[in-house]
Amino acid sequence: MGFGIPAGSTADRNGGEGGLMYNPGMNGRQWRYPGFWPTLVAVVLTGLCVALGFWQLSRAAYKDGLQAEFLQRSRMPIIDLQPDEVVPGRRVRVYGQATGPTLLLDNRVREGRPGYEVFVPYRLNDAAHAVLLHTGWVAAPIQREQVPELPGLPEGSQTGVVLAPLRTGAAQLGWEALEPGVYRVQGLHPAELAARLQLPLLPILVSPEPTAIRAPVAGGVRSRGYAVQWFGIALAALFVYVTMAYKRVHEYES
Repeated sequence: MGFGIPAGSTADRNGGEGGLMYNPGMNGRQWRYPGFWPTLVAVVLTGLCVALGFWQLSRAAYKDGLQAEFLQRSRMPIIDLQPDEVVPGRRVRVYGQATGPTLLLDNRVREGRPGYEVFVPYRLNDAAHAVLLHTGWVAAPIQREQVPELPGLPEGSQTGVVLAPLRTGAAQLGWEALEPGVYRVQGLHPAELAARLQLPLLPILVSPEPTAIRAPVAGGVRSRGYAVQWFGIALAALFVYVTMAYKRVHEYES
């Protein structure tokens, strides 16, 4: 006789003849300890990322201060360059004459166009010092071996902002002759340039357009972006840990 188990009966609540026990208290989700190692990794990773985030925020504040200081110096009155008191960011006047070859700093892009920043050695009137004078930017010809159209050599006194040598990532000078008196270089390394040019070069650049060849200081925008990334990784680590700890418990168990 095919009699079913009445709904609501004890057998029905116990899972019928199959013996599956119903546990109302185990339905849904509950916290479970993921274990020692997952907990340790989560704590260390989260703490490290938070610390790096706050470090980037401190870097942002430092760079904001440098930017403000650079801009303040660039607005000060022009002074004559004193070789023994070189202050980056200060607008100066130099007296002397261009000497030596024209240097083309490679891989300098402006408005999406590849080209060169042009520098010439400039010997000061005291004859005991020289500086690299920035004379502008030129577009690179299609053929690498061609010489671009170059600006004229500076004459007389020159004014510009004192800058530290550009960081190009090149480990060496990369001296390459394009024609007599014109050389392509991959980096501006004062000591190596001074030895090759046989000039007492000061470890600075003088540029009339400093913001064109280098932003004074990028400020803290990039560092704050990095800080957001580190804080995001910390939150992601916490989310993964919580997901591991908060597991679904089956509604029925044998």
